[in-house]
Amino acid sequence: MLRSHINRITKSKVSVGIFVLMVLIPVWDACQLFVEYLRLGGDKWHPAFAFFLAGSSIGHIPQYILLWFLPLFLLVIGTDDALQDYKTGYHHAIVSRIGLRSYLKEKLVFSFFTGFFVMLFVLLVNFILVSILFYGGIYAKGLNEITFESDFINYTIEHPYFGVFLYSLLACLLAGLAGMLGSACSLFFKDRKYTYAATFFLWFIFVMQENSSMHIIQPFTEYGWLDIAPALLVISASYILISAVVYFYEVKKNEPI
Repeated sequence: MLRSHINRITKSKVSVGIFVLMVLIPVWDACQLFVEYLRLGGDKWHPAFAFFLAGSSIGHIPQYILLWFLPLFLLVIGTDDALQDYKTGYHHAIVSRIGLRSYLKEKLVFSFFTGFFVMLFVLLVNFILVSILFYGGIYAKGLNEITFESDFINYTIEHPYFGVFLYSLLACLLAGLAGMLGSACSLFFKDRKYTYAATFFLWFIFVMQENSSMHIIQPFTEYGWLDIAPALLVISASYILISAVVYFYEVKKNEPI
């Protein structure tokens, strides 16, 4: 089934197009920041502080586009492929061969790793680009001249590449959860319009919280580990619980007694 998933993604022009778009959005952000540096002059950005997740560009439009609508991008790439299975009747053949439980688990797990590795690749491309464009830069928004109450914040500012690595890992984790959420909604609703609407709502409700999910993935801010950890736990638990409920509901509804 893994090969089938990969073939679906790579042979779909829409999936490939959305993947390329996701890669290009942080590229746009880096180029926007570099053009601003060339136009205004001043100190060159430190690559870590020019990194996409740091949100240093004016307006933060690229961050809003990619991160707010992340689960929708992932659905188009392939985490909604259960919808195609149900539409074509292909799920009957798969379930009869591997069993319903294995089918559901495989859809959820593959979608998690799809989101995780797509985000990993997107951020890796951006990091390579900013490392080239801002090679030798030292500007850190003046944050290296401030001492925060949180030792965690101070440490990430003093060791910015560690901050980039840690927050990138958190972003990949959230992207994985977003992919799994989309898959769970696909398995439950079996209808594209409801799947996309529900997935976006369940994602965006945490974006709009006071302790936003966006704080979890943005380094070099005033939000320390004590702010990030509770939000991460709540979001992770919520999406895992939703996926588990869908899994057991589908098993109970469809498996013979």
